[in-house]
Amino acid sequence: MQKLCIFTEKEHKHNLTTMKYSEAFVKLVESGKFNYIGHGNPNAKILIVSKEPAANKDSDLYKRDIEDNCRQWKDNIANCDKISYDTLKDSIVPFQENYNPLYPHKGQKCTVRTKTNKLDENKQPIFKGANGTARTWVAYQKLYDRIAGKPDKRKEEDIDFHKYLFSTDFSNEAAPMSNLTNTEETGKSIINRNEMFEKEFFQNFPIVIIAAGHYPRDYKINLEKIFQVKWVSPTDDSCGKGKFINVHYNEAHTKLLVHTVQLSFYTTKLLNKLTQIIHNFISNDLKQDITEFLEK
Repeated sequence: MQKLCIFTEKEHKHNLTTMKYSEAFVKLVESGKFNYIGHGNPNAKILIVSKEPAANKDSDLYKRDIEDNCRQWKDNIANCDKISYDTLKDSIVPFQENYNPLYPHKGQKCTVRTKTNKLDENKQPIFKGANGTARTWVAYQKLYDRIAGKPDKRKEEDIDFHKYLFSTDFSNEAAPMSNLTNTEETGKSIINRNEMFEKEFFQNFPIVIIAAGHYPRDYKINLEKIFQVKWVSPTDDSCGKGKFINVHYNEAHTKLLVHTVQLSFYTTKLLNKLTQIIHNFISNDLKQDITEFLEK
């Protein structure tokens, strides 16, 4: 365990210039039990859990972003005096250079990258929004900006939500689309990773967004048990067809868990409703200033 990298309770945990990590995070990483922990800022106040990584399991992207994730975090911890948000270089071009789970694919723009039916001179697919990102990550950016009271980013601006959120998935049984995953292997992966979510690091997030649609129902994921919260009925379905929101709190109302759809299916109305719920929690339950809470 690297003592240099661990912050004390009196230290500023959201410093983007010099990275330090909680003892709970370091302990999880150093255990080496889970090769995929997540991406973004481990010191953030908001955790987003989705279904599974959108990638082919035999791709370089999967090996780098998922299989090698824990080792990369070990490197970040060991070099915490050298690796921070301020020192990281763009990693989008060339694609594999400078990659880091603190800010994966740094340099991506806030626009959706989609494959077209056209090929270039080398017969490779041409992408619309070539320097853009996944629709899910555009949604994460829009949601965080609303929570933080910031204007929506323009399409030519870099995404930066990784500085303020930590994200991961219930399963690491990846596929380009959720319906292409092996359901049996997905179930096994979820059971294994449920243990990870019960660790102190994941329990410490005051705001948890489960953006996984009906995965909890389909794979019998007991959100109440894993995250130690209770559902407050009824389900809110006011944001459109198929756009549900389930709200949970712990007994002391110091933790909020919101369960909703996979956010690649976001609408503005859904993002605004999620923002309202989170704002009410920070202001009314935690009795804190929203900006100060998010950046403290």
